[in-house]
Order: sequence, then C-alpha cells, then structure tokens
Amino acid sequence: MKSSKELDNGWTSTIHTEGINDDSTAGLIDDVSLKVSNGDTTLYVGQDDMTAFDINMTPKVFELEEDNATQSTIINSGDGTIHDSNAFGVSQKVGDGSFTLLYSPDTTQDSANSDNTVGSGGGSGYEVGYKGKVGGVSFGVAYAEDKPAVDTGNDAGESTIVTASYTMDAISVGFSQTDDDNAGTTDDVKTTYLGATYAVSDAMSVGIQFVKGDDNDAAEDEEVTQFDIGYDLGGLMIYAYHSQAENVGGVANTDADGWGIKLHQSF
Repeated sequence: MKSSKELDNGWTSTIHTEGINDDSTAGLIDDVSLKVSNGDTTLYVGQDDMTAFDINMTPKVFELEEDNATQSTIINSGDGTIHDSNAFGVSQKVGDGSFTLLYSPDTTQDSANSDNTVGSGGGSGYEVGYKGKVGGVSFGVAYAEDKPAVDTGNDAGESTIVTASYTMDAISVGFSQTDDDNAGTTDDVKTTYLGATYAVSDAMSVGIQFVKGDDNDAAEDEEVTQFDIGYDLGGLMIYAYHSQAENVGGVANTDADGWGIKLHQSF
C-alpha cells in the first residue's frame, strides 16, 4: 500500500508498506518506509524500501532465483549488506543516474522490533551505490559493509556488486556479479547471474536465468537454471517458475528441482 501528500513547504511525503508471507520472511511486513522528496533529492527512513546494494539488473519476469524455492544455499549470501534492517539515507539524482547512501546504526533492528530493545545490540552497516544509463545500457555498482557490534579483530562483512542490462524491443538481456567477503571467516562467495526475458505480448512474458555460486570453501560450484512465465491481468500478476539446481550447498551430485506459482496484487 502506498500514499503520498504534498507538504506546505513544497516537499512530498510518501509512505509505503508491503505484506508478504512466505519462507523468505519471518512475518508479514516486508518493505516499509517514509520518504520525503523534493526535485532530485529524496530523504528516507525504513526497511528495504530504498536500497543502494539491491540493484541486480539481471532481467526477470517477476522474481530472481534466490527469491524462489530453488533449494540453493550458496547463491547470494550478501554478508555485508544491511538487508532486513532499519536504516535511514538519501538518494540524489545525478544526470541519467542516481547516487544512494544508506546507514543502519543497528543491523539487528527491523520493522518487527524497532520500538523496543528486543533484538538490539548489533553492529552498524552502510551501503553506497550508483545506478545509471548510457545509450541503451543500464548499469549499476555498489559496496556494502556490516560491522560487528564488538571489535574482535576480524574484518567486517563486505559485499560488492556490478550489474548491467540491455533491452531491444521485446528482448532484455543482462548480468550481475556479487562478491561477498564473509566477516571473520575464509568463506568468501562469488555469485554470477545471467538472464534473458521475452515479452510475448503486453500481458505475457517468459524468461530464463542461470546463476552460479562459487564458494571458496565448497568442493563444487552451485548452479541453478530457472525458467519463468508471467501473465499480468492488470493489477494481478500470475507468475510460475521451474528451477533445476546442481551441486546444492557445493556438494557434488546433490541436485534438486523447484516449482512455484505466485500471485502479486497491486492496489
């Protein structure tokens, strides 16, 4: 749900929240925010409704591979990001792109416990990124860091992402690469995405994604291929996917299939 109001000083205030109930969230509230904007500048406080790092431009019909029940465990660990944390930040449009900075003073605080001390005491984190466009190519780069609450001499969790996509008529192609340096361990992960979508009509799209997770502590690379189809009924999206995972968890000959159907209602 989303609502906006123009303020007396010329700025615009916008509130937004999303409800979701699946294995990816502990509760019903997913994205939630308050944004105040004027021209090219937006100020923000909330959870996951403004992001500097979550800019994967790999074409998708509706969901990326890790947002579905594909059984993969290595892909997209994102150790350095402040995903699912309360944060405040600013986004500034610059030319054909935008620069975004987010800071979370306590990465254990989210929309479920922000009004009390339960779950508090985590370390701080930040994300900084830029998204732009040159010709028909969209691109983005970002860096994120999640510091521990107590300095134990270990490095902070760090993540970087480089991504780009290109659309020509009904076809979109793109890629993304994420590098995660996991805090206090040698367990570093590189995730590579390749994807393409085709708009069969104004309402129907099909797509394919190939994702590989390279964990330097695992014996094998984890690989997932996902096939998607979506149909938009004008506010109601019907989405189905089938995924094939190989070497799940980096273990050779450990394979799995995933199927799913999702409904997404816009108001």
